[in-house]
Amino acid sequence: MSDTKKRLLGRQGFTVLVALFTSAASFLLAELMGPIPLYVGIRETSVVAPSLYLAGAALPFGILLAEAVIDFRLYGWRVHGFVVLVVLVLLGLMSMVRFVMPLPLSGHGLIVAYFLLHELAERREGRSWKLAVGSLILIQAAWYKLFLWSDPASLLTGICLGVLAWAAERALILLAERPTP
Repeated sequence: MSDTKKRLLGRQGFTVLVALFTSAASFLLAELMGPIPLYVGIRETSVVAPSLYLAGAALPFGILLAEAVIDFRLYGWRVHGFVVLVVLVLLGLMSMVRFVMPLPLSGHGLIVAYFLLHELAERREGRSWKLAVGSLILIQAAWYKLFLWSDPASLLTGICLGVLAWAAERALILLAERPTP
């Protein structure tokens, strides 16, 4: 295959496609699961979380997933090549645990806080539009959590855990890149 055909999509196109696919899959999964009750703190409410809202966090998650694949192709099994993928698996599991047991944890806050810090630190191509996407999803989550659902605790818990996940990722990468004596 020629370089022209290999480069037709490019990293940005690949990232957009993965992000859109992840969001569409998340929306369809939420629709198939049926009404998903909203928890405020650990108390179940009669409110149902909209599928479109639930799929919102999948957009930055999909961008991160695409970047993890790109990093793995560039760095292989070195720390920088797989650490983002490991963090994504952990973030995904932490976000999904709320569907099994009631925890005051916002998956949106968790994913978006990690996403925004990751994008700010990495300085990748397309950084501006990625930061805009992350900021819009954070605004959406804040609107729902703070104004519609009166649930600041889960949003703040999610943001704090997202910051911790990013700090752990940075620490691992910095330790791996440190010159050996």
